Amino acid sequence: MKPIYLTVPTIIIAAALLTGCGQTVNSVGTNEPGGLFEHNEIQDLPRQNISEQEREDLLLLRQEESLAGDLYASFHDTHGHRMYDNIARSEDQHTGAVKTLLDKYEIADPVKGTGSYTDDDLQAAFKDLQSQGAESHTEALKAAAYLEERDIRDLNNALNNTDNEDITTVYESLRKGSANHLKAFQRQLNRQGETYELQYITQDQVNKYSDKR
Repeated sequence: MKPIYLTVPTIIIAAALLTGCGQTVNSVGTNEPGGLFEHNEIQDLPRQNISEQEREDLLLLRQEESLAGDLYASFHDTHGHRMYDNIARSEDQHTGAVKTLLDKYEIADPVKGTGSYTDDDLQAAFKDLQSQGAESHTEALKAAAYLEERDIRDLNNALNNTDNEDITTVYESLRKGSANHLKAFQRQLNRQGETYELQYITQDQVNKYSDKR
């Protein structure tokens, strides 16, 4: 059999995509895409022209992913359930991946600190969801499920607005992570005899985007 030779760019892209499909399983059974969000892997994918819409989407998603991590950390402090801490750590990876794209395209970071965002709508959402989640563990799960569904909606919109390979690769992995998180929150609610009614996407979409299990 003749050996197959791959160019360096092909190897880099293939490695990034394969590691993005890797998984780690946390204590609540949430499968997470692992390994994609290494700084160098994102940087090594081609740097392409970026539109104003792509720029706006990056700014939105940087804040939204950061908001999720901040929110779940606050829920862990309030309710003490380890799943919030586990998923908050995952969100730190997600927002870090978007931050790498911001740095790559020389876009100023809109996140000003924990719970502080330049987008007024997200700032209000953080306050409202944090207040809802403080009421009870059940309400925290519903607030978290809402945020993950909203994130998937925004990622779908952002994916429709870009053809950049690096941005698309990151967004698709973020969407998988959000779908996994949403299903984890749904399972916890079901165990309490509660449900979360989807508002922006369908359950079929959630299942499609998440890891098949």
